[in-house]
Amino acid sequence: MSEKLKSGSENLCLGGLSNTPLDNSFSIENNVCIDYLKIRFNSLFSPLGKCRKKLIEALRCSPDVYDDDIKVTNYKKCYVFDANVFIYCGGDTTQNSEGEDTSILELKGQACREFEKRGGSRIDLFDEIIKLKGICKRIDLALDNFSNVINLKGMLNNKIRKGLYTSIWKSDPVIQESTNGGLSITFGKFSDRTLCIYNKNAERKNKGFIIGDQNWVRYEARFKGDFGDEAFAHAYESLVNNELDITTKKLIKGMLEIKEGNYLKDEHNLMREKNWSDWDKLLDVNSRIKLKNQAKVEATISRKINWLNRSATKNRIICELLTKDEYSYIDGYFVFNHINKLKNRDIASLNYSLISLGKDPITLDDAKDYLFKKYVDDSNPNELIAKILGFDEKTGEIKK
Repeated sequence: MSEKLKSGSENLCLGGLSNTPLDNSFSIENNVCIDYLKIRFNSLFSPLGKCRKKLIEALRCSPDVYDDDIKVTNYKKCYVFDANVFIYCGGDTTQNSEGEDTSILELKGQACREFEKRGGSRIDLFDEIIKLKGICKRIDLALDNFSNVINLKGMLNNKIRKGLYTSIWKSDPVIQESTNGGLSITFGKFSDRTLCIYNKNAERKNKGFIIGDQNWVRYEARFKGDFGDEAFAHAYESLVNNELDITTKKLIKGMLEIKEGNYLKDEHNLMREKNWSDWDKLLDVNSRIKLKNQAKVEATISRKINWLNRSATKNRIICELLTKDEYSYIDGYFVFNHINKLKNRDIASLNYSLISLGKDPITLDDAKDYLFKKYVDDSNPNELIAKILGFDEKTGEIKK
């Protein structure tokens, strides 16, 4: 797959927010992606800096549109570009060993998917990070399997719990199970190299996504500290050579080997045992994966349940029954008094959904202007609403 991804509505359908009907005939068996990236720069970040501007442009964000109102522990400033691109900078406790101020670029999973939807090139981004002498403090490389080649529960009971594996860690894996079918097996949870194997369907369902009926198991290799920078270098080379799938498989295989059995009856020499055929099938580096835009993969498999429908509608009904015909006034009052709380990141997130619906994106000013004109007549509550909301007659504000 070319890293020079096309921009446009097809790539901008937000995974989890797409209005596309669920497709239960999804046919790929595997896909790989970068699911987290954390980079440290040994200098302070400024959106106006020439070099920094190139970094923001490589992220496919507008250097002139950002929020800087979020407070983050230990950092003096936090800039938010688009919906989820976070850059933290400054702070006495975040200086490096040389006493220099530092800045952190953080892209979590959602930010990585949105980067893909914006048509971002990982190679271009990595190039800018290298030019700025960025140091990778964490990178997650994930292999997603949809073919049920390995039954996660069966692997846990028949292999992991029986100790039929060799790994780079001395400690046993941390196992977590939930009532909704969730299962995660985490090797090296507190180390700088971690392998987490988990039921991705259950994880997304738990976060409020509607999911299809595909089996979805994620094998996620996480690298921190010095291992983060080393894994970053491997990832960069693999992107240039269009081999991210092979590199990800090799890194996972280098962490964990699962065995057919312990026929030698020697737990200290399990490495001499034959590898489990299903494990080798999953991590077969001779079997190439035709990489897909992970954002499309996640959009095809799931979409976000409307939060309002799940969590707020019943309370809205109670409010309407309380106020009857005057409910529209209380609704309008709340909307009007929250207009100025909208941020650039809110609009950036909204625009992914607008584009997926074939509609034009809007700006923050457009949104505020539309809402102000529609709800300005509701800016002051009538007598009933004032009584229900508990207004203080002296201050004219809702009592806390």
